[in-house]
Amino acid sequence: MQSLNREVCLSRGMQRAGRRIGGFVAAIALHVVTAGSTASAATITVNPGQTIASGIASAVSGDTVVVNAGSYTGSINGTTGVTVRANGVVNVDGSAGLTCNNCSIIGFKFTGGSVWINGDDVLFEGNDLNGMTAGGEDYGNVFGSRITIRRNYLHGVRIPEDLGPGPDYLHNDCLQFWNNNGETLHDAIIEENIFTDFVQGVFLANETGDLSSMSNLTIRNNIFWGTDFISDGNLLGNPSHGLFVGKADITGVSITNNLFYNVANCVSLYAMSTAIVQGNVILNGGTAYAVGDGTQASAFNRGTSGNVLWSNGWNGAPSQGPDKY
Repeated sequence: MQSLNREVCLSRGMQRAGRRIGGFVAAIALHVVTAGSTASAATITVNPGQTIASGIASAVSGDTVVVNAGSYTGSINGTTGVTVRANGVVNVDGSAGLTCNNCSIIGFKFTGGSVWINGDDVLFEGNDLNGMTAGGEDYGNVFGSRITIRRNYLHGVRIPEDLGPGPDYLHNDCLQFWNNNGETLHDAIIEENIFTDFVQGVFLANETGDLSSMSNLTIRNNIFWGTDFISDGNLLGNPSHGLFVGKADITGVSITNNLFYNVANCVSLYAMSTAIVQGNVILNGGTAYAVGDGTQASAFNRGTSGNVLWSNGWNGAPSQGPDKY
């Protein structure tokens, strides 16, 4: 197995000394095998034939693990203070886990896996999640604070065979949060992603009614592209929710500049008193705006403006405002 490479830049003092003696030495890369060095901001390189897990295991806070192009097996589980980044097309037969703080996973193609995020200051960016097992599993689950989920492509799962009526049927969400066991979600940004092949797109629900558990959720510049699902040759319809937020009055919710296409309930607010819903394009949906659990149309009207609604079965809750039809 090839050795892991750690590139360590010399200190500024060494760089100045190098310039004095030759005028051309700015930095020297030292290749070391041991992971116990106290140097900061090192880069650890993983190549095909190695495991990504071994690279992460040798990293310390502040390091970057760079995975070179190729195919790898096994999940990527981030660790606190470490960035794991793909260099080229990196195919991973497994899942992603970010149960850590100040950590990132960037630029991978995951097949048959999902992502689990539970930490603070977490970045999940530029990844492709494709071909999960249908039914009862979500593309991603998200918990914590100051989380950014950006420029990912979640796709490739067709409808589960069990799509019967009722709340307990097997289905896939793209991203889901719940707080049945005391989980929290604050200061989350979900932006510039493409969500497709789902039953529920982004589902952020305060299941317990604990108002301290959720706040400041920004969902912007995403594409929610609903695919019609077929089982045994029968058309079963389109996804039930594009974006669902609520079950309690969550503060700081902003839903802006998203595209919703071919989704039964495109933007759903349940038990909410207000939200910013602006600049979205909602096309070919069942219901553009859906409400429930005490949410009134006024919750949309207070913050709803500049959306474009076209060819929907019903435009839904807002009775006024400058939306364009």
